[in-house]
Amino acid sequence: MSRELHVRHRPGTKKMHLTDGIGLLGLLQPKLLKWAGLVVFAMPRRVKRVPLPLESYQNENKPKAKYLLSCSDANPMTSAEVLAMADPELKALWNDLDLSYEDPWGSEILRREVAKMHEVQAFGQPGLGIGWLISQNKGLLRRMMDYKDYLIKGSPKPSEVIATISLRNREKILKANLKIINKNLDILDGFFDEFKDIFEWHRPHGGTMTLVKVKGWAAELGKKKGASGFCQFAMDEGQIMLVPSHIFGIEDSFFRIGFGRNDLKDCVKALKAVLLKGKPQPPPPVQE
Repeated sequence: MSRELHVRHRPGTKKMHLTDGIGLLGLLQPKLLKWAGLVVFAMPRRVKRVPLPLESYQNENKPKAKYLLSCSDANPMTSAEVLAMADPELKALWNDLDLSYEDPWGSEILRREVAKMHEVQAFGQPGLGIGWLISQNKGLLRRMMDYKDYLIKGSPKPSEVIATISLRNREKILKANLKIINKNLDILDGFFDEFKDIFEWHRPHGGTMTLVKVKGWAAELGKKKGASGFCQFAMDEGQIMLVPSHIFGIEDSFFRIGFGRNDLKDCVKALKAVLLKGKPQPPPPVQE
């Protein structure tokens, strides 16, 4: 997964942005932020389930950040963990959270934190485009509402109605979706354990998609080596669409897999058939 720190220099203000993105946003964010004039600092990439390595940023001679944006719903950290590593004079923490893995309501939202949440992943409402902010800073929220009135068009009424219905049935929807996610993660645990010689799998903390590393003979499948060749082989042999990591500006060693749908078991079965078809056969025994 890609993780970057972005620091923008302005008189008296420095901003730091963390992202753990493997979707379109994770692909576009670094490019957009560079275009906006931010200086990008790359951080060591870690595949395992560990927090974002803020300490590696602190140990370098970088300007201290006054504003921190955390966008890491696929590998979430608690607000306390982030603030413990941040500068004591940090003015605000912007946290992009996924409700399907943690419930940061009420007192868990810290005084200097602004939490942004939406209904896309946790509620299974792709394309709805409805979200909300939580903060104890009422003055900041009022100013943000003023900006919204001037800069943002009103949300479609059908979207607002659907979002309201979802929130009123929040516990029921989240429970059902979490049941699907956890069941699918158990399926993937078993599958990747069976093929651990060719895949490096780490059960994710959050989100409904993750990256899996391709290695061994699976990386040799297809006309092109690496994850892109493996993904093309899966498409040609089994009509299975996997997204190689180079699409997201990451080294060609991973593919993206989603686990938020009910048909994952059938997909894994089809992928297993493709792997058995492409698995190298042992050489015939030498006859004396």
